[in-house]
Amino acid sequence: MKKRSGPAPRTPTLQDPLTSNRDRNHKPRLLLAEDNVIARLVSLRFLERLGYTADVAVNGLEAVQMADQEAYDAILMDCDMPVLDGCTAAALIRRLRGPSATAPIIALTASTDRSLCLKAGMNDHLTKPCTLEEMRGALERWAPLSGGRGTG
Repeated sequence: MKKRSGPAPRTPTLQDPLTSNRDRNHKPRLLLAEDNVIARLVSLRFLERLGYTADVAVNGLEAVQMADQEAYDAILMDCDMPVLDGCTAAALIRRLRGPSATAPIIALTASTDRSLCLKAGMNDHLTKPCTLEEMRGALERWAPLSGGRGTG
């Protein structure tokens, strides 16, 4: 058996400044599910201006698959998408119990009724076209930049 040389691996502790800084500087991981190129670019630009970045799904099925594989702090979900609509995708994300099953889902829609979005398991609703301030408000409620998930 070979003896390991060099310092022992560092084990983080509760007082570890690296851990504390990571928590304090946590940048929420977002998923944007949007099929329309223009709406996707506008949403990504808003997110950038607000200090966020996001992974992108171009249809509801892709959003479900990504949410089942990755842990997101919040999901921005268009409701009218091909392959699988946003309400069905949200309901599936909740049922799959993947790493994002409890992530807040914010509807981004021009046509779907708020009550249908909430019934499908979404937490909030933004009507498109939404303003930068409306998006800021929803993200501050559900995925604040200051760390961790919001309280809703």
